[in-house]
Amino acid sequence: MKAFIVIAIGGIAGLIVGWIATIAAVIAFGEHFGLSNFEGQRDIMAVFGFGPAGGLVGLVIGVWMGWRLTRA
Repeated sequence: MKAFIVIAIGGIAGLIVGWIATIAAVIAFGEHFGLSNFEGQRDIMAVFGFGPAGGLVGLVIGVWMGWRLTRA
């Protein structure tokens, strides 16, 4: 049961960190890659377009790290 809780917390933390890191990266570097910020398009695209992809990557990494922590 302890392993499941550690893995779940790792997954949730990875999801949140991955989502926020992706949003910050898109907002910071989006202009260099040609994303327009007309009427907040870059910000909306960062939150709803690229954010979930970063969250999914963070979720996988968080679950993997939690699994490695409980296995050791």
